Amino acid sequence: MIRTSGNLLLLALAILFFFGCTKLDTTTLGSDLIPEVDNINTFADTLDITSVQGLFNDTTKVNRMSQHVLGQISGDPLFGDTKADIYVQFKPPFFPYYYGQPRDTINPSLVPGTGFDSVVLCLSYKGFWGDSTVPISVDVLKIDNNQPIWDSVYQDKQISYFPSATTLVGSKTFDVRALSGIVRYYNGKDSASNQLRIRLTGLEPSLFQLDTLTNNSFRTDSLFRLYLNGLALRTRSGRGLVYFSLSDENTKVEVHYRKRNGGSIIDTTFSNLRMIAGTTVDTSGKVLNYPSATANNIVRNRPALPSGSQEIFMQTQPGTYADIFVDSLSHFSNRIIHRASIQMEQLPYESLTDSLFSAPPLLYMDLKDTTTEPRWKPVYFDLNPNVRYDPDYKSGLPYYPTGGVDFNYFGGYTRYRTNPLGQRVVYYDFNLTKHVQQIAAKGTPNYHFRLYAPYSVGYPQYYQSSLTYGNRMAAGRIRLAGGNHPSRPMKMVVIYSKLP
Repeated sequence: MIRTSGNLLLLALAILFFFGCTKLDTTTLGSDLIPEVDNINTFADTLDITSVQGLFNDTTKVNRMSQHVLGQISGDPLFGDTKADIYVQFKPPFFPYYYGQPRDTINPSLVPGTGFDSVVLCLSYKGFWGDSTVPISVDVLKIDNNQPIWDSVYQDKQISYFPSATTLVGSKTFDVRALSGIVRYYNGKDSASNQLRIRLTGLEPSLFQLDTLTNNSFRTDSLFRLYLNGLALRTRSGRGLVYFSLSDENTKVEVHYRKRNGGSIIDTTFSNLRMIAGTTVDTSGKVLNYPSATANNIVRNRPALPSGSQEIFMQTQPGTYADIFVDSLSHFSNRIIHRASIQMEQLPYESLTDSLFSAPPLLYMDLKDTTTEPRWKPVYFDLNPNVRYDPDYKSGLPYYPTGGVDFNYFGGYTRYRTNPLGQRVVYYDFNLTKHVQQIAAKGTPNYHFRLYAPYSVGYPQYYQSSLTYGNRMAAGRIRLAGGNHPSRPMKMVVIYSKLP
């Protein structure tokens, strides 16, 4: 009697499957409760995985509105060294520009007590990754004027790019743990929090003397860039990465000065130069200000990595990847797939080092397309089961799910468990149920997977721009067990029922 009930259930499932097989991308197959594996009606197979380590020839771009990373990591025993520098143009909010009031004078030879005070670079602090106990040292330099590529401000720069900068205008060594605290200045009269402040002594007092009453450098955008084509922040030492928002109002160059405020009254105040995000025009359409150029140069210097068969070294973009292939799927017969997932686990190195240089919050998998030119495309169906999308971009649907990945369904986020040795380790699980169902039911090609930790996801054969994914640039690294690891191999687990 129990066997009969099971057969009726299988028949019902089969009918539902055959009627819905042309709409696999809109069903909820695999997202419901998984039936118990009893090896009578429901079975489980563990499929071997072939894994190969890869290194990106990274062409990632960072746009001016994204967080930029500054810092250095030296001596990571698994992944070596990382160095990140920031380049940015700061400009007046309008042209022609002036300090104080129009036609006011802040010349101490004419009005005693007025004049220049100081210039301070302020960066809006957004986060940190690495060893916060080691101070970070940075130099600030003026970007050289002969930068025709740098001056192409409408072009986002790849992380390999950096403009030349030779004139030192400031330096600072700071404790990243203090950046979230309150900094007081103006003899305690003003304050700021979540901000790195660097005095730019090398710009004193020439930047103040560019007022349009005495110099043409503040008259137009192009003339100003001949004087200050941008600032380079280059890291000298450290063991961590600091994240700043250049578009935040807390990021600016403060020019502090004393000005006349009616009669002989002298006030201390400041004016701000900022990273300009977009073109400013007047009512006649005349361009008043062009957007600032920015660049985030990130250099990795890794040791030689193993093949990936037993160990996979996964580093957040600009980073590494792994080629993953499940050969058994090529021979999968038609069946009802209740759940198909790829599971992978961390191979700990050392608890303190692994805690300082933590795992990527998110991993991602896509497919290696079967074309003569190597390229990739999104996984079918499983990125977001509630949104219709077409990874081949042939049906009029978007190639990537609108609204992004449903991580609760697809997985790929960090989880924790205790391994047989009693160590707390990270593991990842990817739900590929609908994709495997299509292979079993329709004979869809069994593609290779690409596993990586993206800062952004892009498919240039469809669209040149990339989509942010959720990891901070360069933050995250982990050593995973590969497909041929002797005790904890990466594997695919498939729970299924046979068709009657």
